[in-house]
Amino acid sequence: QRALRSVGINVIEDGLFGAQTLSGLNNANPKVLLPAIKSEAAGYYRLIAAKNPQQQKFLSGWLNRAYRKIS
Repeated sequence: QRALRSVGINVIEDGLFGAQTLSGLNNANPKVLLPAIKSEAAGYYRLIAAKNPQQQKFLSGWLNRAYRKIS
């Protein structure tokens, strides 16, 4: 939902996958939405590592996964 909002789709960020979120996904441009989803994932991984330094060792792999090219 945060990624949808970042690309201009007005949805409520409630963490629930409902009709509004589905509609937003169906109406979003995938070429714009996919980078936004990747960015949100990377931000989440960075937050995990910042909150728990023991997880820092995994950050590079997580970021590689987040930004991996999907073919």
